[in-house]
Formats: sequence, structure tokens, C-alpha cells
Amino acid sequence: MPSPCAVVPAIDPNVLAAYLGDDRDSIRTVLLKFRESALESEALIAAAWRCTDLVALAAGAHRLAGSADAVGAKALGAVAHGLERAGKAADRDGCRSGIDRLGRELQRALAEIPGEPG
Repeated sequence: MPSPCAVVPAIDPNVLAAYLGDDRDSIRTVLLKFRESALESEALIAAAWRCTDLVALAAGAHRLAGSADAVGAKALGAVAHGLERAGKAADRDGCRSGIDRLGRELQRALAEIPGEPG
């Protein structure tokens, strides 16, 4: 049984391994593309929040949720899905707290991606 204090990785390596096997170069390439896409989505979400455009915020969160799920960033994906729901519901308080959690989970996921962006 895992320790209750065990740190769960931000990115589940089994998700990409299921598609790419042990091809480390391909996995690294996908993760670097995810990094770029995630940072773009974060910028879109932040801009939408500043402009109080909750429709655009929800769209950016939807984009980020899909890419996070695809690479195995499960906690980030869950937070992004919640932010998307809050944006669609015009729940400003939910968006505010979701954006805070999103930033933390995104940083955790990005810290696990090896190498520098191309």
C-alpha cells in the first residue's frame, strides 16, 4: 500500500506509454508540444478573465482540459474541466478559485516535463 504521504506525479507516464510504448523521444516531443499548448491556453484563460469574457475562458479551459487528459496530467485536467464548467455557468467565484488552482497544477505538470522547449 502506498504511503499516505506519497507524492502523486502530476503527469501519469502510463498514459503516453500506452500509445507510444517506450519511445522516449516521441514521449518527450509530445510533452514539449503539450507544454507549449498549455502555456498558450493559460494565457488565453488569463486574458479572458481580465476581460470578463467567461465564454472565452470556458473555451480556453476546455482546450487545456483536453490536452492535459491526453498526456496524463489528470489533476490539471480535472481543474481545467471544473474551470470550464464555472465559465459556462458564469460562476465568477468558481472561475476565480479555479484559476488559482489551475496555475498551481499547471506549474506542477510543467515541472515534470524534461528538457527545454524546442
